[in-house]
Amino acid sequence: SVAVVIVVYVGVTLASQMLLPDATIAAEKEVAFAIVGEKALGGFGLWAAVVAALFSTSSAINATLFSTARLVRDVSAAAELPRSLGRARHGVPAAAIVWISLVGAAFSLLPGITEIVSFGSLTFLLVFGLINLLHARHTAEPGLDRLLAYAGALACLAAASALIYYLADHDVAGLVLIGICAVVLTLARASFVHSRDDRLA
Repeated sequence: SVAVVIVVYVGVTLASQMLLPDATIAAEKEVAFAIVGEKALGGFGLWAAVVAALFSTSSAINATLFSTARLVRDVSAAAELPRSLGRARHGVPAAAIVWISLVGAAFSLLPGITEIVSFGSLTFLLVFGLINLLHARHTAEPGLDRLLAYAGALACLAAASALIYYLADHDVAGLVLIGICAVVLTLARASFVHSRDDRLA
């Protein structure tokens, strides 16, 4: 599956650059794929690209929403998040789904998708880097497994640093928004931990 996806992505990228000038792709941004479809197959290609984008986006939202909601439910059950966020109905983490959907909807009201993509990418890079680092520090096998884990953590840190540098140079407003979100989440987490520890004391 990974090999097939790589071939498809590379093929689409090369076809796009052969059908449209780089300046047009850069200018059209989010809708460049639809223009490529129209250029290749006319009106049918345009609508095929729109429908494909719709299904792709829906699939990504569905997968991210439900997997993240289940994670929130499990973390809430471990008392690391408010229990209200982990409430489930018929085995479905309904409360987490609602809250994540509301936050996602708020982000979707932003003028562009750069902030959403950047925030998501930066979060994933930091989480994956932390997971690799924890695995490297706690694995019982000090050989290749630990080396790969440290390499993964360093690669994630390098990619996150590159993304922050790019935003600082090209999208300061997006970087500020990401910083505000990080501060709000950190303060909310600290407040929750403080109140939880007070209740347990």
